[in-house]
Amino acid sequence: MYAPTRPKRRKGYELLSLLIPALSCVQVSLIGRLYASEVILILLLPLLLRQNPNPFAKPWVRKTMVMGLIWLGALVATDIVRATAFADFARGWSRVVITLVSLVATSLLLERDRRRMVMFAVGLVVGYTLTYFINPSLEAQAQPWKFGVGIPITLATALAATWFYSRGFPTGATLAMLAIALVNGYLGHRSQAGVCLMTAVFIAVQSRKSSRLSGPGWRYAILLVILAASGFGCVKLYEYAAGEGLLGETARQLYEWQSEGTLGLFVGGRSGVFAGITAIAESPWLGHGSWVTDSDITLRSSGVLRESGYETMGRSAAQDNAGMLHSHLIGSWVEAGILGAVFWGWILSLDARRLSALYQTKEVLTPLIAYFGMLLGWDILFSPFGAERRFVTPYYLVLLLSFSQVRRRTRLPQMSPIPPHFRDLAARRLLRIKESVNPSDLRAAR
Repeated sequence: MYAPTRPKRRKGYELLSLLIPALSCVQVSLIGRLYASEVILILLLPLLLRQNPNPFAKPWVRKTMVMGLIWLGALVATDIVRATAFADFARGWSRVVITLVSLVATSLLLERDRRRMVMFAVGLVVGYTLTYFINPSLEAQAQPWKFGVGIPITLATALAATWFYSRGFPTGATLAMLAIALVNGYLGHRSQAGVCLMTAVFIAVQSRKSSRLSGPGWRYAILLVILAASGFGCVKLYEYAAGEGLLGETARQLYEWQSEGTLGLFVGGRSGVFAGITAIAESPWLGHGSWVTDSDITLRSSGVLRESGYETMGRSAAQDNAGMLHSHLIGSWVEAGILGAVFWGWILSLDARRLSALYQTKEVLTPLIAYFGMLLGWDILFSPFGAERRFVTPYYLVLLLSFSQVRRRTRLPQMSPIPPHFRDLAARRLLRIKESVNPSDLRAAR
């Protein structure tokens, strides 16, 4: 197993790793919604920099920060040219700045320490749970599983799967993720169901790799085929269950609305993408500025939806012009132009490459890393960026990029239950015993 250099033990860092995400339930309104977790990370950064004077020592941090600054520069230039209102560009610029600061601070706080990584995930479970009961959003009140308790319960299941995996029971980890995928699908959170199913398949395939297919190309090809087949099967299973009313009347009506067009359920379920594509086509290089609210773009995209047979979705899109930002990648492209899309394209490539590297390891945090890696890929393509994602997405990256690495070897690395120190000690003892034994005594004993 690839073992990163053990970080220095610093008193209080583990407690901070738990408290920072747990305090996400505390929110204030200041140029938009600001989380206590973000404020703590910002205030903690000077102390972290003092103890770690070279925060960009890791190549991925350095490259990601460069990409992030390019994104910020493109957004600033776009807002200047478009004469964006102060309230809008203040929220847009602060969102990028907070994300980059959170990335540096989280990287320095967690320091490739597995215990801190797990504590941060536990803190997210606590924070999401407290948010639902103390300060629930309108969406959480309307759909308590999808936007409320379902999020921490799913994450807690991923942590339980990680515990099973670390104890040498990958089958238990696979079954745990498969069970929560079924629960999410039944209760209407389709994206989480897909992410959890992909994670379960990843764990199952990784733990049963055939030694006869030694080439990495074969392993990746088999993994991609199985993931694609499982995703397709998940969609078909949902279509059948929702269409037959097995998931309830609300799910049946939603399915009928989103599948009424000629392009199928997937396009109907992400109809806001049409608005983003329309906006990108009109200005692919410069962008439209922070917090786009151009109703004309939305109205034109709703017309395209209606022409494709999505009458209900077309009317909905015409009423909700925020749908065009329902993707990290498309949203940043619409706001900042093509250089905004470059940043998220870079993150998406990192995600794919590190999941491929994780597939070759026996990392004990594999279920947790795979779950967040799959979730990150989905968010980049199909979820809006903002709110708690400003400090949660940096955590995804730090976790994914800290441990999903392998050295250049001809064979897959193997885990050993015996720590290297004790193996070396045992080897030295055996050597001493061998040197102290006289060969003539051995012949006499025979």
